[in-house]
Amino acid sequence: MEAASAPEGVDRSVFDPVRDEEDFLKTFQVLRLAAESVSDEVGSKIFGSVDSRGRIKGQFAVYHFEGFSLGLQKILNSLNPNDSAQMKLLGKKALEIKKDPELRNHTGGGKNTVRAYKARVEYFTSKLFEILV
Repeated sequence: MEAASAPEGVDRSVFDPVRDEEDFLKTFQVLRLAAESVSDEVGSKIFGSVDSRGRIKGQFAVYHFEGFSLGLQKILNSLNPNDSAQMKLLGKKALEIKKDPELRNHTGGGKNTVRAYKARVEYFTSKLFEILV
């Protein structure tokens, strides 16, 4: 962030406000559309935690927010918000991730380390990438 306030300005290859805003908006647009496509099970709870019985709760879970929003970045350019079939596939994948017992290895208490963060983002990234293969 220091570079963003440097007198010589920002290196646009690192921080491009127009591109970055578009990516930000698209990230949450596709997450909303994906969640709505499986609204009976996910809906507005895309960032909700999951209890031990696999039920999605309504409260905000920062690790789910972090995982989905950052995990999408490597495939964001391949996603088309106007492709309802693709959004449905993404929604089903989001539900699959939330119900995956392995998710518990990446969330919850004691997962606030650099190693855990990297593993969590990689977990979400690899799972979300599966919709493109």
